[in-house]
Amino acid sequence: MTDTIAAIPDVALSCAAAVLARKDYGLRSVLDAVPQPLYVTDDKGLVVFANPACEDFAGRAPQAGKDRWCVSWKLYTRDGEPLPHEACPMAETIKTRAAVRGVAATAERPDGTRVSFIPLPTPIFGRGGKLIGAVNMLLAVA
Repeated sequence: MTDTIAAIPDVALSCAAAVLARKDYGLRSVLDAVPQPLYVTDDKGLVVFANPACEDFAGRAPQAGKDRWCVSWKLYTRDGEPLPHEACPMAETIKTRAAVRGVAATAERPDGTRVSFIPLPTPIFGRGGKLIGAVNMLLAVA
């Protein structure tokens, strides 16, 4: 199982890059099959795709083209401090063009329940090293 989980980010990154670079939306079925919440943003941080696990995770249906930086309703640091979406790990990844690792956060759903998670936001580069977006997989933690 550990090998499978470790391979998911590479597979997701490849599929997400194809979705963004070639607008190859047929690959969405591959991303839909990933059991962890996974979403893709464009280079401005707008969500362009969210797999079905995102809705279960966030307690809401992410709005492609409207949600920015993340799929969650509200965010908090692990210490319980509010975390504005524009300061979340995905926003940092887009702004710095670098993957963010080693961060944990808590998402609040519209019904008030919360889930702690580790985000794995990773930038996606196109031709000539141009940032075209990012992919993020969210791993729930106890």
